Amino acid sequence: MGEQYLIGPGTVRLEKWTSNRLEYAVDAPVPSVMVVNQNYDPSWRVTSGPSQTFSQDGLLAVRVPAGKSRIVLRYISIAAICGLIISMLTAFAAFVLIRWESPRRFEARNF
Repeated sequence: MGEQYLIGPGTVRLEKWTSNRLEYAVDAPVPSVMVVNQNYDPSWRVTSGPSQTFSQDGLLAVRVPAGKSRIVLRYISIAAICGLIISMLTAFAAFVLIRWESPRRFEARNF
């Protein structure tokens, strides 16, 4: 067993690896399960195909169809996305507040 393997017959080959994206070329004669030597986290999502990730003894796993397929996994953290949205809204609100207060300060100095 390597960094990725199938439970059952077939082959799996790593095509691309980044910190939040994994791509695999899979050739399975029968429907199978691909296991990646990566701790399971529900933020990992299958972005190509109808399958979804699940935990196989604490490791990241994906059901794969029979035949040749390309499996792409992405790490999409909902918490990080929510934090980014909140930060952007806060920055926008601060900008609007500064723009709204600036003319008032200017007018107050003229009196």
